[in-house]
Amino acid sequence: MDRLRSVLISPWVSRIASFLFTCLIASIIIFLILRLLPGDVADLIAGDVISAPEFKEAVRSELGLDQPLYVQYGNWLLSIISGNFGGSSLISGQPIGELLARQIPVTILLATGVVLLSLVTGLPLGIAAAMKKDRWPDTVIRLMVVPGQSLPGFWLAIICLLMLAAVFKWSPPLVYSFPWQDPWNHFQMIIIPLLLLTWEYGSHIVRVTRSGIAAAMQEDQIRALRAKGLTERQIIIHHALRAAAPSLIATMALQFGVLLGGVMILESIFGLPGVGRGLIGAALQRDLPVIQTYVLLIVAVVLLVNLAADRLHRAADPRLPSGAGL
Repeated sequence: MDRLRSVLISPWVSRIASFLFTCLIASIIIFLILRLLPGDVADLIAGDVISAPEFKEAVRSELGLDQPLYVQYGNWLLSIISGNFGGSSLISGQPIGELLARQIPVTILLATGVVLLSLVTGLPLGIAAAMKKDRWPDTVIRLMVVPGQSLPGFWLAIICLLMLAAVFKWSPPLVYSFPWQDPWNHFQMIIIPLLLLTWEYGSHIVRVTRSGIAAAMQEDQIRALRAKGLTERQIIIHHALRAAAPSLIATMALQFGVLLGGVMILESIFGLPGVGRGLIGAALQRDLPVIQTYVLLIVAVVLLVNLAADRLHRAADPRLPSGAGL
């Protein structure tokens, strides 16, 4: 009995229950907000030529849009739970699971590349800025990261496309290929959004790494290590960077939702057939099941990333109490 009670009140059980409850509340909010928006998918399907009210009502009945809201929500939620991902598209009739199977790999490739490249570039720049604090290298690095944090990614993307077309007479390919199909075509399509998103996401990594290491280098423990004869490189890698890790993990988790938003916007601008482009296309066509499922999927991914970051944060800083989280 005591063992069962300890399992039921364990932090993991409470976090999973909180995750499921948050997804449930998010699904209700998403469903209701979409029903409050103006417009009707039946009007898009019927078109302007066939404007008879009887035809539009027949379309609504066939799509199930004439049912009470609680019935529509229940059917959609049951479809999510059963693994059908919310049913099928109202416009194309394709199962939403098939749409996601084609689009998710594109988004994963771009988002993963941004995170890895941001770490590879952001950590060394943050360390260099901390080591040269208030000197010219620090100033140059800070001037580099400020635009990444302040300028909108979609604006930078449009400026880049216009400059490439006007100055170099070049534009990215129109047809997407995976790296294992056509590496060069994939590189041409993904390189600009990859660099722009890395500039934005990596800027936060540089800022947090710089401030964390600069603060850690002022601690008495670091002075004692210097007195023992450790080099600055050893102190940074084995001590200062470890002290800055909790703040870095928290910042990366909190900014991940912003990163996903940027990924989806740039997918649409650069013609990448990912989840973002699919979501925007569904929104323009009022394809409610697709919109609902995609937005709920984004919410779940952000929550899962924060759960994983919570465990990493706890491992990096054992001083946290067992009930604390990000």
